[in-house]
Amino acid sequence: MGFFEEDGVLERIPKTFLILGAIYFTVQMIGCVLICRPSEQTVSEEKPVEEISLTPLEIIRRKEFYLLWLSMFCTTTSLSFVSAMYKTYGETFIRDDRYLAILGSVTSIFNCLGRITWGLLMDRFQFVNCMRALTSIGACLLFTMPITFIGGKIIYTIWCMAVYFTLAGVFAMAPAACSNFFGKKYMSANYGLIFTNNIACGVIVALLTSLLISRIGYNGLFFILGAFCTVGCILTFVLEGVLNKKPNHCEKNRQINKVP
Repeated sequence: MGFFEEDGVLERIPKTFLILGAIYFTVQMIGCVLICRPSEQTVSEEKPVEEISLTPLEIIRRKEFYLLWLSMFCTTTSLSFVSAMYKTYGETFIRDDRYLAILGSVTSIFNCLGRITWGLLMDRFQFVNCMRALTSIGACLLFTMPITFIGGKIIYTIWCMAVYFTLAGVFAMAPAACSNFFGKKYMSANYGLIFTNNIACGVIVALLTSLLISRIGYNGLFFILGAFCTVGCILTFVLEGVLNKKPNHCEKNRQINKVP
């Protein structure tokens, strides 16, 4: 038995995939057209700076890598679960499928705004401070998610928007942190390694939705996700201690990449 059994909803799914495919294709083509190399003048104006860059083989031998990997894993797992199950949970007390579908579209806007906001904060404050705030707020929102049914549509909408706005910020901050900690030269490969946390994230979310939801319910799952964010917050203190003990290349790279 699936989560959705309404015939009207199921009949619209094939057409929805075609529409989404057309939209994604169009956006991707526009993006490809806009990609270009920087002008020679822009490249020549950039001042050469001495920056220490670590290779992927080097970062996997450093504690910073695993702490950043784990902190991102904790937040992306929570966000992925909410993204996958916000509608099925909402339907337990909101009998309006169209409203919940619209809510999913609106939350994507807050997903975008959250990344911009947290990116701006990352430019002004250190990663550990921003990540600590993000995970703390995320934990509070997830721990209190089970009581949103009291306020019905309004409160649940506010909570969903807040969760997306908050937790999505990790995708703006993690690449910058990767560059600050390990340098820019191998940044793409290094961030690719950090992004492997999504493999474990997908497995955990699948297990939570398929095995535990029938045993502990949504309330128990939200408590687990809140605990994930709490662990992510604790990891920022550990990461800060590691960085303070190894200020050599990390601090130097942060100063080089600092926005005036």
